[in-house]
Amino acid sequence: PYFHKVLEFRELWLSGKQNFLIQTSGSTGIPKQISLTRRQILASVKMTQKAFDLKQGDTAFCCLNFEYIAGMMMLVRAIEIGMDLIVVEPSSNPFESLGNQQYLLNASKQKNFFAFVPLQMEQIVENPLLNSAKAIIIGGANISNNLLGKIQNIYSPVYATYGMTETISHIAIKRLNGIENSTNFEVLEGV
Repeated sequence: PYFHKVLEFRELWLSGKQNFLIQTSGSTGIPKQISLTRRQILASVKMTQKAFDLKQGDTAFCCLNFEYIAGMMMLVRAIEIGMDLIVVEPSSNPFESLGNQQYLLNASKQKNFFAFVPLQMEQIVENPLLNSAKAIIIGGANISNNLLGKIQNIYSPVYATYGMTETISHIAIKRLNGIENSTNFEVLEGV
């Protein structure tokens, strides 16, 4: 049923639908539905594309619920940019769902774009598949000091994101590892 809903959303997007109702998470107040326009969503796609140098032929790994903003944006980014798309049902260990198909991510080394919530990252932080990423973003909740320490062992660039449903995904990012790590968020171009 989950994948059927993903395909339904894809068809709505490809049909040119102009307005989308999406549920807020409730992290900043009572959960509610808000309406987002196609134009607003596309503006967010362009900001993320530029910030992470996403290109046609890269691979988007969608393991976040598409009925919320983070998962929905992973789907739309893949469609609009022309990225390959791997969708798994949301779980605390998203790579486990791939089973023997993990080779798909290894085949896309340095072209993978991953998005996780901290709970997922806690479960997979030592998985070598993370080093196949062009970029990894983590959002939706605070990142613990323990997780932050473990992230330092990942070679791929890892970023914390700041945003919410009302801002149509992230509007600021902070590099968490490598020599370019930072303690401050930087807003994306155009914000």
